[in-house]
Amino acid sequence: MTRTPVRAFTLCALAVLLAGCSSQLKRPSDVEPSYLLALRAEYLAAYPDGAHNEYVQRGEVVQGMDILAVLASWGHPVRRSKEGVHTEKWIYREEDEASKDWIEYTFVFRDNVLDAWELARHVSEGRTVQLEGPNKTDTLTRGAFTTGKRVPKD
Repeated sequence: MTRTPVRAFTLCALAVLLAGCSSQLKRPSDVEPSYLLALRAEYLAAYPDGAHNEYVQRGEVVQGMDILAVLASWGHPVRRSKEGVHTEKWIYREEDEASKDWIEYTFVFRDNVLDAWELARHVSEGRTVQLEGPNKTDTLTRGAFTTGKRVPKD
């Protein structure tokens, strides 16, 4: 039985996603996990002319990417939830080593395409501060909003 590259990649991506769904609060921005590098390489081989390959290769996310491109770019999320028949949310988290605060990235997919995202900084005192994130024309890179500075108290 032969498999098409798309089907083979989809099966591999789902296996990696299901096998690796552990919480990952700490992730240095400059170190990519080996599974993610392998997933990214396999995605780029399966979709050599993909519209978002340059972003996937750099580990960036842009609106309009499909679920597989986001998975190849950032890896598995900490949490996923279905919000309806056509909508799904993926949550990624990253700890800021300097302040011990953490950033939560919420990606909203509509019909398997990244439609929007929200960013929130959770400070160690228990407060949540919504961050002004990139707009629809921007790219999102992990660590872009971890500044090493505490969010000022209101």
